[in-house]
Amino acid sequence: MLVGPDKIEISDEQLNKLNDTYAELLEEVISILTDFFTPFELMQSEGIFTGESADAFAESSALIKEYLLTRFSLSLEELQAAAATFQQKINEVEPFTG
Repeated sequence: MLVGPDKIEISDEQLNKLNDTYAELLEEVISILTDFFTPFELMQSEGIFTGESADAFAESSALIKEYLLTRFSLSLEELQAAAATFQQKINEVEPFTG
């Protein structure tokens, strides 16, 4: 049988803060990715970046950007789900420890 800690010390406020931190991180990463890829997108849309290699680069940049945004969003959702599960488990155990 596994033996865990006698009592887990974490509050709803701490879990909410954790979720807020993840949301802030998501916004920051989106901002960083947007700031990084926007110049390339502008150069292509304004015709500065032309030719097959420019088109291929622009397409791959768009795919990379979408992948990074999607993967980070999924990671955030996974972390939030883990925090929600953790909170649920704490709520299930609290009546027995109080």
